[in-house]
Amino acid sequence: MMGRSSLEEPDAMPPPPPFLPLARAAGALVFAAPGEGRAGAPPQGGPPGRTAAPNPETIRTRHRAPNGAPLFVNRLIESASPYLRQHAHNPVDWRPWSEAAFAEARARGVMVFLSIGYASCHWCHVMEEESFDDEAVAGVLNRDFVPIKVDREEMPDLDAQYTAAAALFSGRAGWPNNLLIVPDGAWPAMAFSYLRKDMLMRALQAALQEWGRPERRKIILQQARQLGEAARDTALKRPAPAPLGPEVFDAAADGIARQADPLHGGFGQGEKFPNEVVSRFLLDSAARRPGRTPALDAATSLLKAILAGGVHDQIGGGFHRYAVDRDWRTPHFEKMLHTQALMIRSLLAAQALEPDPLWERAMKRTLAFVAREMTSPEGVFHSGLDADSRDSSGKMEEGAAYLWRPQEAEAALGSMPESEKRHVLSTLGLLTQPRLAGGVTPHLDPRARIDFPRLDPALDRLLAARRTRPAPFVDDKALIGWNGLMIRALAEYSLAMDSPAEAALADRAAQILWARGRNPDGSLARGLMNGRPFGLGTVEDYAHLGLGFVALHDAMRDSRILSAAETLGDMLWRGAFHPDHGLLAAPAPLGPHIDARDMGAPSGNAAAIELYALLARRTSKPENQKRAETLSRAISGSINHEAGAHTEAMTATRILHQGETGPMRALFQGRLTLWARRDGDLLKIDLEASPGWTWNDPPPALTGQGVGPVSTERHGLSARVRGPGLAVLNLQLCGEGRCLPTETAAFRLG
Repeated sequence: MMGRSSLEEPDAMPPPPPFLPLARAAGALVFAAPGEGRAGAPPQGGPPGRTAAPNPETIRTRHRAPNGAPLFVNRLIESASPYLRQHAHNPVDWRPWSEAAFAEARARGVMVFLSIGYASCHWCHVMEEESFDDEAVAGVLNRDFVPIKVDREEMPDLDAQYTAAAALFSGRAGWPNNLLIVPDGAWPAMAFSYLRKDMLMRALQAALQEWGRPERRKIILQQARQLGEAARDTALKRPAPAPLGPEVFDAAADGIARQADPLHGGFGQGEKFPNEVVSRFLLDSAARRPGRTPALDAATSLLKAILAGGVHDQIGGGFHRYAVDRDWRTPHFEKMLHTQALMIRSLLAAQALEPDPLWERAMKRTLAFVAREMTSPEGVFHSGLDADSRDSSGKMEEGAAYLWRPQEAEAALGSMPESEKRHVLSTLGLLTQPRLAGGVTPHLDPRARIDFPRLDPALDRLLAARRTRPAPFVDDKALIGWNGLMIRALAEYSLAMDSPAEAALADRAAQILWARGRNPDGSLARGLMNGRPFGLGTVEDYAHLGLGFVALHDAMRDSRILSAAETLGDMLWRGAFHPDHGLLAAPAPLGPHIDARDMGAPSGNAAAIELYALLARRTSKPENQKRAETLSRAISGSINHEAGAHTEAMTATRILHQGETGPMRALFQGRLTLWARRDGDLLKIDLEASPGWTWNDPPPALTGQGVGPVSTERHGLSARVRGPGLAVLNLQLCGEGRCLPTETAAFRLG
């Protein structure tokens, strides 16, 4: 059986960030025949079984012929998804999600057994090895159900609806998410996450007994429809629109900040997620107000706690998905692309407000990790790294690649003096009591001042030793939306840190996605696998790729990239705007799905608000402003009712009405670009107007408490400043025989 960590819970769904209710303060198995393998019939209604050269590191089955080839192969062998292909050699006759599978279930009068997971999910692998690779379980699933496997990352809207159904059914949700689905309407009748084999078999037998009784089947069908409609409606129903303004957003930021863990940072007392979307909202709020605020303290405390903890890969750089303990020491070891991108952006926001070598070091190491382990040879970005890998005995264990025993670390440090070895082991917490059977997760004392120039050479040695271990499986599909997040992070880093190399990396990925990430009808694909598009693009794909293109335009000043972002915005609106709900919707099994709540990444609708808001500030097309206002108004009641679940929408709405807070800002519909930077107590603002426009007649005014005499220069202005306070720039732009109305930009001085 697959080895376990000390965790006995399925892979968790990230809880919504802190809520602040402001309004209230079986068919035939398919076998390969590889020499001595078993013979069998090809699947009915699907592609024929296919035998590939066996790869023991990627084929997860114990059923093998003497030559090592897998005995079973099912329809998933033809899938683009690495996760689905991991299950292609189970004895369970898995189908991909399709109408043909449901037609078969209706014809046979059986329920669908739907199992949803993803490639880096530890408990998905445990359940596969214990149950789905077991012939007794397979016999029941193949005979009495139609089994369907889904990669949640390929079909996020489907996943969201059935995750909501699981939460309503059992009060909790996570992955693997297993459901019994009635064949008519795809309504969910029962849901459960990880179960041991014996518990799974009992659950299946009980369900079959109920399904086999006509009077009970009628009730099951009624209740399944009720559950499915309720799950669908959780994303469709929302409060009436409510007024939004700076005071609402600041109150939300302060309210969320008050819920922070004062001892260990972050939110909650058990499992802790990085909550990057929340931290960026808090930092955006802090950037708009002078002095120290609860929002600034909560965000920086959260980031410092993460950087010291085991959830931050102290040796290899980058971040694990979440921590399973309050003090951030023990991660759930999967590494996701969106986590890396969003953490870089949070650290950039912190660096802009409170420059610190700690933020800069973490960003550089994360970028190095992404380049080393999450970038394809052609330049797009992989989705994630598995939580599991093989330990020294060859068993699959969660975290095996990352855990250390003191003697292993001492050996890896080689010829270093013994006193230096002890210093390294002590600094990395490797002499503390292990919380997992495999060893200690390297972590730092958040209260200590770490001598990184002394530590980093040792980390290089430990990384070199770690790379000799079996590596975690890499889910190498390139999801469009997640790649958009990374393109944006790279471009923003390049602009803020004056480092052109990152913009070049972002541009390379953007060119590939723009050229190849389309379906034959021109629509955006969900992703690329082996350079080929697969799936249908979601709201988040269009919005996040568009935001990546906007950031890349800002870094490279290439109007063609901005035009591509506009094209994505137009395609998204035409294809997804739902007039009945005032938001962007996507088709899903239980009816339209609206992605409007932030979870592990910003919601699709919130990202779209920001896309249209940024486009409105960079182009003269009035529809971008109208689109952003429409979406913001539709989600405003949800913000007022449940602010913590909609922090990205609040950030986007502030950009729409109050402008940006970053070092580069667009004014006058893109006719003027502003770059602001601090050099000690000197605030320098560079201004660049489009041809035919001028910004210095009349001259701009920079005012505010703590702002000294202003010096106007050819390319901008500068002034000595001191905080706390805000400096407010008022300026007009004149050209083409007219002057545009005054616009303002505010800068936090401390």
